[in-house]
Amino acid sequence: MVKNKSTIRTNDIYCSKKHMIKRNCSNSKQFAYFKKGINSYYINENFDNNLNVFSKNSNIYDTLSFINDLKRLIVNYIPEKKLLNDKLTDEQLSIVLGQTRFHIKKKKDQIKQNPNYIISIETLKEYKSQIDKNLCRVPREISELFNKYMSLNNPKKSIYGIYKWHPCLKIDYFEYIDTKEKAYWLGWLFAEAWLSEHGNNIRFGVELHKDDEKDLLDKFANVIGFNLEHKEIEIRREGELTDYVRIRFVNDEFANTLIRHGFIVGNQKSRFIELPRLASRELYLAFILGYYDGDGKVGSTVITSGSINFIQQVKCYFKIPYKIWQTNSEWEGIGYNIYLGMDLMREMLTNYEDSLYRKKKCFKLKKKN
Repeated sequence: MVKNKSTIRTNDIYCSKKHMIKRNCSNSKQFAYFKKGINSYYINENFDNNLNVFSKNSNIYDTLSFINDLKRLIVNYIPEKKLLNDKLTDEQLSIVLGQTRFHIKKKKDQIKQNPNYIISIETLKEYKSQIDKNLCRVPREISELFNKYMSLNNPKKSIYGIYKWHPCLKIDYFEYIDTKEKAYWLGWLFAEAWLSEHGNNIRFGVELHKDDEKDLLDKFANVIGFNLEHKEIEIRREGELTDYVRIRFVNDEFANTLIRHGFIVGNQKSRFIELPRLASRELYLAFILGYYDGDGKVGSTVITSGSINFIQQVKCYFKIPYKIWQTNSEWEGIGYNIYLGMDLMREMLTNYEDSLYRKKKCFKLKKKN
């Protein structure tokens, strides 16, 4: 049986990486460069012709085919001594693309669940950027492969990344703190939330006791457009079910808006936060009220922080006459505390009325005429 010419040519390209490179290199020096992984050699006319084989089936180019083709091309730019049986592993491809070791495995798992899965435009751009970094350039045949995948699948119009799960998420909600509501929630996040590294991305999360689930967590989720179907209501620690709930998601753009306001990535956040720059006293009042609803003592005007700078800045800005004192506990570590005082507390509660009822009910406010 005679094989289709294009099939023969495609197999010819991939059956022996070493021989293919020799055929296309004009001299032994270029071949030596290739073997060392130096990208001075440019695959030209023969490979350009064979690249068309990838697109024989007109307008269909699925993600698994793209990953496999990408692997077959990138292997030619990796030193042979780093390859396993002359092949590039999924883990190696993940690293070349600047991702965690199991990134490609996870992508393949996603494809198994959804054969029509499309890689997001942000991820594709990150891939090309990392290829450029790791191979010193993006070879033309690899660039054309990306162009083909993007042109046939149009990832900009697909539902990708965070929007697949949270289509109404307001990623830029904290871009500008120009309302009391935003200031209040920013203060609450300074007390309760965290940012952590998640591969090459940043994960946002906030967790609290079920007592405040509806008045704080659900309300915040609705404000930013988080889909509450993905709220985690069964959190276990050391195998034991806790009374805590949380929301979390991975999105660098959302995380970066918080970072620009002084939020810190990692477990040192509570020790090094500082009072953010806000435009008015009203915004600062709302911010501190949000912080109080997170790290304030019920029935008292005391707030606590692991950051001495933060507490000192609060004291200075609001001209609080009370002294700062230090506490130390096995669970919370070193904390710095200060009384806000009743006058400031009343001003905070009057300035922004939609705060945590469990805490504000302890303070009697004069009714408005």
